[in-house]
Amino acid sequence: MFWVDETVQEIIKRDDKKYLITPKITIAVQINGKTRDTVEISTEAAQADAESAAKTEKIKNLIGSGKIAKVIYVSGRIINFVLE
Repeated sequence: MFWVDETVQEIIKRDDKKYLITPKITIAVQINGKTRDTVEISTEAAQADAESAAKTEKIKNLIGSGKIAKVIYVSGRIINFVLE
């Protein structure tokens, strides 16, 4: 068992939890499984929010006239646009 000083315990008790959680994360944007860009989104973003944030000018240019067949979103990790 570890010994923890009482002052350390007090610091841990009064530590503000909001500083331990980051409000935004960076996810990879992929087209057909290849990473093409990264985008910063909220940690609580739904798939629709992540999809709209991921469609940057760079991604739109890479997709071009291709049609998106499927969107794969792994929360907090990646969004992948699969083209036909």
